Amino acid sequence: MTAKKILIIEDDLLNREVVTDLLEANGFITFAARTAEAGLRLARKLPPDLVLIDTRTFMATVKNFIASAPLRRARHPAATRKYDL
Repeated sequence: MTAKKILIIEDDLLNREVVTDLLEANGFITFAARTAEAGLRLARKLPPDLVLIDTRTFMATVKNFIASAPLRRARHPAATRKYDL
C-alpha cells in the first residue's frame, strides 16, 4: 500500500514540526507550507490525499483576497476570473 500524502499548512513553526513528526511517525508522507499561497503551489505540484490547514492562516489569506477585489477590478474592469482553490 502506498503511503498517503498529507499537506500541512500552518504558519507556526513549532505546530508544523509537531504535526509533521506525528504524521511521519505513523507512516504518512508530509509536505508543509507556512502560507496558504505556498500550500496551494505545493498542492498543484504534489497533489495530496489530505490537507490540514490552520484556519487562521487560511482566513488571513481569504480576507486579503476579498479586500483586494476592488483593486483588481479597478485595473481590469471587464475581467472576470475564476480561482480553483
